[in-house]
Amino acid sequence: MPPSVTNIWQGVVSRHMAEILKHLWPLLLTDIITIWSAVGIMVATNAAVLTTVLGVILFSYAVYSLKTMQTKTVRPFGAGIVASGRRHNRHHQQFRRLA
Repeated sequence: MPPSVTNIWQGVVSRHMAEILKHLWPLLLTDIITIWSAVGIMVATNAAVLTTVLGVILFSYAVYSLKTMQTKTVRPFGAGIVASGRRHNRHHQQFRRLA
């Protein structure tokens, strides 16, 4: 919802509303339908059921994320600093030889 409001606001301020609506009308229509449906479901459903459904969704996402987690090799913190320090010293020494 906030991105849709932001897009509409930008269209109003920049006076390019027709162009923005031409590109975003499917998104805006989907937003309206989805929000209207979700509000109807939330009003008609018991809060305990919605809390349980939300818990199951979050737990499932956590399990999925942990099972598909990919590890990346991370450089040590000081590696770039040491390399750039050496490079700086080398250029400094070359400058000294010229002088």
